[in-house]
Amino acid sequence: MSVMKENRIADLNAELGILSAMLIDDSILPQAIGELKEEYFYHNNYRKIFQAIKKLYDRQNKVDLITLADELKMEGIFDTVGGVQILNLLSDFVNSAVNYPLYLKILKDKYRLRELLNICNSSIIEITSAKASAEDILNNIITSILSMDFTEEEKKLVSLQELIRRYADCIDPSETENYIDTGFPDIDKLLGSLSAGQLVILAGRPSMGKTALALQIMKNVAIRQGKTVIFYSIEQSNEEILSRLLAQKGIYSMDEIFGLKMTKREIASYLQSLENSNIYLNDYGKIKTSDIRNEINIMKKRGIKPDLLIIDYLQLLTSERIYKSKYEEVSAISRDMKILAKDLRVPILILSQLNRDLENREDKRPRLSDLRDSGNLEQDADKVLFLYRDEVYNKDTDYPGIVEVIVRKNRNGKRGTAMLYFNENYITFNPVDNG
Repeated sequence: MSVMKENRIADLNAELGILSAMLIDDSILPQAIGELKEEYFYHNNYRKIFQAIKKLYDRQNKVDLITLADELKMEGIFDTVGGVQILNLLSDFVNSAVNYPLYLKILKDKYRLRELLNICNSSIIEITSAKASAEDILNNIITSILSMDFTEEEKKLVSLQELIRRYADCIDPSETENYIDTGFPDIDKLLGSLSAGQLVILAGRPSMGKTALALQIMKNVAIRQGKTVIFYSIEQSNEEILSRLLAQKGIYSMDEIFGLKMTKREIASYLQSLENSNIYLNDYGKIKTSDIRNEINIMKKRGIKPDLLIIDYLQLLTSERIYKSKYEEVSAISRDMKILAKDLRVPILILSQLNRDLENREDKRPRLSDLRDSGNLEQDADKVLFLYRDEVYNKDTDYPGIVEVIVRKNRNGKRGTAMLYFNENYITFNPVDNG
């Protein structure tokens, strides 16, 4: 058996071993063709040999040394990849395919090392060129590394029996209780519980109470249910959020809070009841989806696992790339949010603006088509809720103080409308019965 010169970012013996195993034992071909990627091969000649084997397999041709030689000759690369000498080497490089899983693991690991090296080299060029800020370069590095696939389990067909067995074996009792209620019974009757991986949109025109409702849901989840909530306030500062939380205590109205010019210390003293809650705030105004992912991963390493993410609001999130239109940008962000919810295994409640077009309609209750620069929001979201206050448009309304929470989309659940009473002075919501 030939021993190749050591290369720390490649293992040419493993590459030869896996090719040899495929040629001497065709029973592993279906698995190998499904699991191997061309880029796993560092040696260009070995990559071309794998491509030829794959073409033979895809055409349902017999795969052996003879058919491989013929394929390589038809492509005009037989001599280039090593000719008779390489075929002789492959014919007896390994005696069986028993070590195929080990060879595959080695190839994957070396490929990932090369990918990391490429990221580092690109980052060095970026740093030395000084054409981007340190923050942008760091975000690019983190995004590139997080985009690498380090999972060992391949995406492939699985039988229902196998899926049930995996689920039964791997289920964590603590996760079965990881459901989130908004704390508003009428809304929860419609929505059901929010669960891991769901993207929930709460949308409305200005002055409908989106932020106020989101903050009240945050408190309900963190205090009543003892969960950990992270609130990203892109539009308002942490101090403004604290002022809103203070108003919701019913001590001072929003007008009184700003009129009294209360100090941060005074505001904090009135909010001591929230001191022991697991609430985390971030008011950075230029946050990207990758920033959120990175921050959550860091928190999880510190032993803090979020149960709910709230983002206020979607159209203010910054994209990783420059897009031709706002529509394309929001589409990319909404898709990133859905992927983030699935990857982090938490529900994400994200607030959204609405198009002004509804102002021209007689019935101004929002529809799914009113989602501002909606992109793929309607498609990506699992649940879509709209807020509507008739008194904003009709001063003589028959329903003063009433907010309609309209559930327009609810994957696997009900649609309908829940009524809440909104106290504008203290920006609080209550069931109509208690209003």
